[in-house]
Amino acid sequence: MQEVDTSPLESALNARFRGHVDRDLSEWREKHAYKEAHDIPVHATKAWIGRQKLNYRGLGERNNLRHLISGNIDQPFLVEIAKLTNLERLELEWPVVAKDLTPLLGLEQLTFLSIDSPRNIADFRALLELPALRTLIITNPKRMADLDWLREAHHLEVIGIEGGM
Repeated sequence: MQEVDTSPLESALNARFRGHVDRDLSEWREKHAYKEAHDIPVHATKAWIGRQKLNYRGLGERNNLRHLISGNIDQPFLVEIAKLTNLERLELEWPVVAKDLTPLLGLEQLTFLSIDSPRNIADFRALLELPALRTLIITNPKRMADLDWLREAHHLEVIGIEGGM
């Protein structure tokens, strides 16, 4: 006889699906936060860096990175991130001021993408071309007019669109 789960359904946008269950922010601040891209060790697999002027230059040379958290993303910073072809998890934190997501198409191993407050992006269709992407979370997409672009998102296992549309 199969056991029935009687616990309340978990929201698809809870900590488990966001990947926050195994992420201790105090550990990230202590071990993986950097002010300058050139401070990130070449062998590092995780990094957290927010854009301050041109501090992100050279980030694309850190090809061992598998998980990156970044904030204040403009277009040149996004282009630099797109050089990290081994990334599996990318969290673009508030604010995202880049206008075009197509540079990310080279991230063929990316399975998880979270974008917080993309102010200037209206077209998200390019994200559906990421072959390994399974989780896509977009928060406060100011210019997203509708969800029609998700019709072809058959490969995604978790989709979270929330906030001000």
